[in-house]
Amino acid sequence: MLKHLERAEVELSIEQPAWGQVRVSEMLKRQGLSISPAGVRCVWQRHDLTSRKHRLKAREARSRRMVTTDSHIGSHSQHRLSDHVSANTPHALPASVR
Repeated sequence: MLKHLERAEVELSIEQPAWGQVRVSEMLKRQGLSISPAGVRCVWQRHDLTSRKHRLKAREARSRRMVTTDSHIGSHSQHRLSDHVSANTPHALPASVR
């Protein structure tokens, strides 16, 4: 199976965990991606997404990773800014820090 097709199917299945394999197949066909309901089921089996419960868990895990990644990125950008701003250049610092 093509990687982009499988990735799109997994993404849609996690975004819409209540949808069954027929509905996922139909929605992908509307996007121009052809996969049968049985093909959806095979992908679910490979990715441990065979039940709604598994797909909900995958969605929750993704949400937790996104929150962690966002906070991680934010802390790194603050560190980078402080690394490049010298104490000898007060005009580069916000007034609240001077």
